[in-house]
Formats: sequence, C-alpha cells, structure tokens
Amino acid sequence: MAVCDSTNLTKDQLDYYGVGGDTPNPQKIPVRKTPKFGEKTIKGPYNSYITLGADRLNSVKDIPLGGGHGPLGHFACGHIDLVAGLSSVDQNKGKITDVPLNPDAFRDAARVYISQMCDVDNQFQCAPGSTGNVTERSCVVAKADAIRLICRDGGIKIISGGDTHNSKGELLRSVPTIDLIGGNWGGELKDILKTGKAALQPIPRGKHLMMCLEAILKNIKELADWTMAFKMYQMEFNKTVIMHRHPDHVAEACGILGAGNHKAFLQGLTGFSDRMKSEGVWLVTEDTYMNQKFTALEASLAGTLDAYINNPLRPGYINSRAVNTT
Repeated sequence: MAVCDSTNLTKDQLDYYGVGGDTPNPQKIPVRKTPKFGEKTIKGPYNSYITLGADRLNSVKDIPLGGGHGPLGHFACGHIDLVAGLSSVDQNKGKITDVPLNPDAFRDAARVYISQMCDVDNQFQCAPGSTGNVTERSCVVAKADAIRLICRDGGIKIISGGDTHNSKGELLRSVPTIDLIGGNWGGELKDILKTGKAALQPIPRGKHLMMCLEAILKNIKELADWTMAFKMYQMEFNKTVIMHRHPDHVAEACGILGAGNHKAFLQGLTGFSDRMKSEGVWLVTEDTYMNQKFTALEASLAGTLDAYINNPLRPGYINSRAVNTT
C-alpha cells in the first residue's frame, strides 16, 4: 500500500513528491497483520503504527499471529505497541511482500513496547544477566538503532525495586539488580573473560574504592618509611664493620718483641681489610642512589593521591562528576 497511490503522476513528479511536506511521498510499505478480534490498530502514514491489544510479537511456526501470551489465549496480557518502520529491513532492501506481517522485534525499525504480561527476555532475546530470564511480567521496552534519554534539569534515575508488590499483586522480597550489558554478551555464567573471571561484574562504589586506594597508598608509604629507616640503621652498621679492628695476638707479640710494647706494632690490632673498604665504597654510593629513589617514590605517591583521589578538579579523578550508582 502506498502513502500516495496515483498512476497519473509522472516520474519527475514522483521524484519530488514529499519534498517540503506539502505533498505525499509515494512509497510501497508493508502491511501489518491484524487479528479479526481483540486488537485495534491506528495506522499512520509512512509505515507508522500504534496497536492496542493482547501481547504478541515476532513470528512463530504454526502460530499465525506470532508469539506472546495473546495468541495463546492468556488473560491479563494487554499491550500497546508503537512502531515506526514495520519490517524496515525488507523495506530498505526493496523486498516488501504483499503478505501482511506480524510485528517483529528484529526487523522493525523502532519500537516502544508496553505489555501487561510478557516473556520480555525471550521476545527480545536479552541475555539473562544476574536477574535471569524474566517471564510473565509487565514490561516497557524501547528498541531502535539509537536511543537517547535526555533530561533538561531534573536528572535521570534508573531504579530497580521500590514497590512492595509486582503487577500480579505478589509480595516482593528482594531488590532486582541493574545490569549494563554491552553487545548483549557477558550476561551468562558461561561468558568468561581471559582473566578467568565472569564478564558480568559489579560496579565498585567510588568512595569506597577511594578509601581502599588511600589505605593501600598509605601502607606503601609506611613500608617505604620503614625500609628507609632500616637502610639508615644498616648503613651505620656497615660503616662500623668497614672500619672495624680488633686486638691481634700476632701484632701484640711483634710489638713486645720489637719495642717491649704490645701496642707498638699496628696498635696491637688487626689491619684494615681492602675488600671491606672496596665494598664500603660501593655501599656508600648505593646509599646515595637509594636516597634519590626514596625521594622520588614519596613524590610519586603524593602525586598519585592528588591526581586521582584527593582533587576532584583533576582530569584523572577516578569518580564520575555526574553519574552515581548504589
């Protein structure tokens, strides 16, 4: 069915019709299949529909009116289906059939689907996520090539739970989760990352993460201070060992024999060790290098705290300035 079906239009007229909105745009569009009873469809121009009836979506073998609770004769499954671009995939390929079509979650262009009772994850083939495969529940689904939620000044909130009963009047005993699943992958237990961990993971709380990182950095700083203190004590010990001398019976005997004084030769002590002196020079040089490294480490720790944790104005601040999560 065309929006403007006139055989009297020339090709030039057809090319320019619809430009500016003053004239209709002739085009062949699909026809939505409608049951004889129980469904009201408001058909607009340019392949747009608003349908009120019982829950039904997609094509199912041996069920002419497709899937959903409506074609199965279930109660309490009213739905409102807003569609722009029925069977848009075929329309853009120029393969529009004359056979009336069921609404299709994967071939229609854009849809807002509201249902009193729907197997929403099955109908739209959603990954189960942590919530699992939800069936026989009321739902609101928006699906299109692009979706934007825009607020001017009141903020946007995504809230799960909060009511005491669901749409069936059943008492709610837990708060459902919120899963953000990119690409519809990662929402199943079998979806494992190369790290060996599940792809679907909890979002950390920013302030608690900051507390954790601050504690870690504090411990690193304390460890560095302890290491520095130990190094200083060790250096004092090393210097003592380098210059260490103790009484030597041979030296004392030589002093007594030569001068009648046991300290006349080398003060009666052992001589200095050339190897100890060599190692000592290396230690003093290494100590200077280590002092520089410790100074650089302290500066780096302070810079990390300022860049990522302590200063919200820094570009690397780890918390979002606009998005919060529980």
